[in-house]
Amino acid sequence: MKLSYYAVFQYDSDGICISFPDVPPALTCADNEPDGMKYAEEALELALHGMPVDEVPQASSAGQIAVSENQKLFLITAQLEERNGKLFGKNVVEL
Repeated sequence: MKLSYYAVFQYDSDGICISFPDVPPALTCADNEPDGMKYAEEALELALHGMPVDEVPQASSAGQIAVSENQKLFLITAQLEERNGKLFGKNVVEL
């Protein structure tokens, strides 16, 4: 199962802060956009990991998310599996 949400990349002098308006626990940062895309996917997958399927937030459209001059939107997709009514990240290793 693939779930996609918009990430807000906020550009500051010391790097990029990345957040997901629809999935507040998914936060990360990066030094550049390629790393940011990778880290954003990881953060989204981790935030959704273990979430009951019936609690998965609905994704906003790009037009519903306000961005400022130093921000950009990127659509990020997480790869997940559904087991026993919960989501599990395909790249998350449980110890």
